[in-house]
Amino acid sequence: MAQVRELEENLYASLSVRWVQGFPKQNVHFVNDSTICYSCGNFVVFINIETKKKTVLQCMNGIVGVVATNVPYEVVAFSDRKLKPLIYIYNFPGLTRRTKLKGNVLLDYTLLSFSYCGTYLASYSSLPEFELALW
Repeated sequence: MAQVRELEENLYASLSVRWVQGFPKQNVHFVNDSTICYSCGNFVVFINIETKKKTVLQCMNGIVGVVATNVPYEVVAFSDRKLKPLIYIYNFPGLTRRTKLKGNVLLDYTLLSFSYCGTYLASYSSLPEFELALW
């Protein structure tokens, strides 16, 4: 009986992701000259096209929505798909979070895009109300 409890406690310990497999249904983005990224369920998958090394970034609040990258600054932004979604901006390759943005969108973002100079991020949502925001 004690072995079963110990096994159950170990089972509920924190799990880490070893790999994620999937194919992008949306666009693939370059993060830098040798790395692409795309959304795959609850993750953003990064693949170095020279070394074939794969790195994943987990969205803790649900499924990844839209993704945008800024190549000169090596930054990736993505939204989550939930009620009142948030936008997360991460540095690459360290995958450290720079900021979390909260707008007035109710359902989902349909587009994220960095400005050419890289200092602004535009977000657009279409349902139920159209909203364009410049961050």
